Amino acid sequence: FPVTIAGEHDVELIEVDSIDHPYCVANGVDTYINRSYIVGSDTIVLGIYDIEEYKVLSFFHELAHRLTYIVGDPSHYEIESIIWDRSYELGRKYGYDFSAEAKAWAKEQLETYKHK
Repeated sequence: FPVTIAGEHDVELIEVDSIDHPYCVANGVDTYINRSYIVGSDTIVLGIYDIEEYKVLSFFHELAHRLTYIVGDPSHYEIESIIWDRSYELGRKYGYDFSAEAKAWAKEQLETYKHK
C-alpha cells in the first residue's frame, strides 16, 4: 500500500523491515523500532513496528509532513499537532479509519514534543 501512495506524491519510501536492514546496522536498531522519519522533503523511512496499524498511521504522519504547508511561527508541538490531524485526514482519503488505540498511541507520540 504505502509505495503506491508515496509514488502518487513523488515521495520515495524506504521500509526498514528487519533488524538486519543497512539503516539499522548503520544507525542502531532502536532508531527504527516504532519510529519513522521524513528525510528532506521527498523520502520517508518507515521503521519496524510492533503493531501494523501504527506503522500505517506513521506513514500517513510522515506523508502529512511532506504535504502540509504551515504558516506563521508555531511551536514544534503545534506543528506536530497539526500534522497528526492531517494524518487522519490523509488516512481517511485512502480508506483508513484508525482505531481509538492508534489515536491514543499517536497522542502519546505528540506529547513527547510538549517540552521541546
